[in-house]
Amino acid sequence: MRVAEEEGARASAQADNVVLLFQALVKLIHPQAHIIHQIHMTLLHLQAQALSRRARSHADRLLRITQGTAERTWQALAWEANARVAFAERDLEKGRDCITKALLHTEGSEVPLATWRVHATGAELSDRMGNSGLAEYHRQLSRATILKLSNSLPTEEPLRQTFLSAAPIRRVLETSYE
Repeated sequence: MRVAEEEGARASAQADNVVLLFQALVKLIHPQAHIIHQIHMTLLHLQAQALSRRARSHADRLLRITQGTAERTWQALAWEANARVAFAERDLEKGRDCITKALLHTEGSEVPLATWRVHATGAELSDRMGNSGLAEYHRQLSRATILKLSNSLPTEEPLRQTFLSAAPIRRVLETSYE
């Protein structure tokens, strides 16, 4: 039960802090941008409330909608969201499969808003599956992407500090190397 509570707390923190990042994505020109954003935010809320069945339904819907677009960031984030739902459902194999699919959408593309999150979730899943080497690999790639994103903003830019202080970002940056 403690694991479910921790997952709920993490998802709640993500819901609070991911809004700024998604607002930037929503501004991209795409007819379904607002729908994708709403579904993703609802999914984060449902995960925070540990409402697994509803979270699964929303994760599946997010995946269906994003796979009909050419936007690799949304596609990767949809697979990553499905991995988190599978993780919450304790279906680690499905979670690993979703992370693999998310990584396929990030390869060969410059999609750092998805890349850092996919690797962060990949690290959590790998840790849970007992593969510390793969977990550390994912953590390093997640950290590197986060730092690349933050370094793309001027030091005095308020968004930079907001980004670096977001709970999911801090969690990745503060996790010690093994």
